[in-house]
Amino acid sequence: SDVQVIAETMEDPKYPRSTKKAGVGAELILLARVDETGSVTWVEVTRTRRVDPETCQPQGEPGEMEASGLTQKHREALEAAAAEAILGWKYHPATRNGRPITSLTFEVVRFCPNGKVMTLRRSR
Repeated sequence: SDVQVIAETMEDPKYPRSTKKAGVGAELILLARVDETGSVTWVEVTRTRRVDPETCQPQGEPGEMEASGLTQKHREALEAAAAEAILGWKYHPATRNGRPITSLTFEVVRFCPNGKVMTLRRSR
């Protein structure tokens, strides 16, 4: 039987100091490759959206980020912090017919303007 990849150890990303100080946040959706040992071997940011400063809920489309104070410099810092953290995560690998396999998983990281970082499961 097939089993989906399951996160085992997940350390939250570090909120980049300059971005946190500026009071801006974003939600990032990242795609990660998990090998048959459960290690992350590759991460790519697939989407970045601004978040509401009060509720930390994602808003708008990627093209609207500059108007919310989320500059390209802030976006790049958040994306690098999220990718770096996920590269350090460990998973129970997915299996097919009882054997570990390489698989892909989506992860969602939300940096809230109040300084909180949330890691949310999206799909496996």
